[in-house]
Amino acid sequence: MPLILVATDFSARSDLALQRAHLLARQLSSSLLLLHAVDDDQPEALIGVERQAAASILHELAQTSRDASIDCEARVAFGASFQAILKTADESGAALIVLGAHRRQALLDSVLGTTVERTVRHSRLPVLIAKTAPAGPYRNVLITTDLSENSIIAAQEARTLGLLDEAKTVIMHAFATPVTSPVLQSSMTVQELADRLGQEEQRVLDELRGTLRKVGIEAELRAVLLSEKSVRMAIEECANEIQADLVVVGTHGRTGIDRWFLGSVAEAVLANLEIDVLAVPARVPLTH
Repeated sequence: MPLILVATDFSARSDLALQRAHLLARQLSSSLLLLHAVDDDQPEALIGVERQAAASILHELAQTSRDASIDCEARVAFGASFQAILKTADESGAALIVLGAHRRQALLDSVLGTTVERTVRHSRLPVLIAKTAPAGPYRNVLITTDLSENSIIAAQEARTLGLLDEAKTVIMHAFATPVTSPVLQSSMTVQELADRLGQEEQRVLDELRGTLRKVGIEAELRAVLLSEKSVRMAIEECANEIQADLVVVGTHGRTGIDRWFLGSVAEAVLANLEIDVLAVPARVPLTH
């Protein structure tokens, strides 16, 4: 039975994560581990007060989960939030980490990154960032791919976790081509340009079909030409068009999140999309 770790700071944002985790626990017959991290860089007396208060709230939350017939354990950890989350996930054998969207603090976040970003950056497990109140299983899922092995792993993990079971799935790849450069365009007729762009789009679609065969899922394919739009804009536009309630990204692909630094595209997806995001690292186990 897979274990889902839900980290909470007892905010409304964390409540959304717990609600989504409840749905997933029922869907996957999973158990939950509720975690709250207490900052240990403060006086011992204050640490003790916070630990006691956190344990009391966690006990109530865990009991609510048990009352809903969900196996649930509660735990208080100490240290920086993202480190406590990752350490507990490793020790508990969790299959998935679920977090609520982080409230940004401009100066601190620009230097260190949010707890969510730092957790995603260093996690060996998939991390689901819950941003909306769930009404049921995901209905429209957008999987972004750069056609690398890592992005294939992301799609496989979304399927393994049951996130695609009741969803219409779209796999998209945003691509650029030298054909759109003004120099090349000036040497071609309108028809020649259209033909070249069509050939490039077909090439991408053929690669996406190869990806689908490896993943073993049914999905609609989208090849999005980058001309005057960024990859981030292309992802956001596609997500809006299909009314996605989940976007899946691989974190260590050619255009994904670097292991030690959140790339601007992926960072913008995590920060700006108002829908849930599943971030999947490379080499994550595909069975649990």
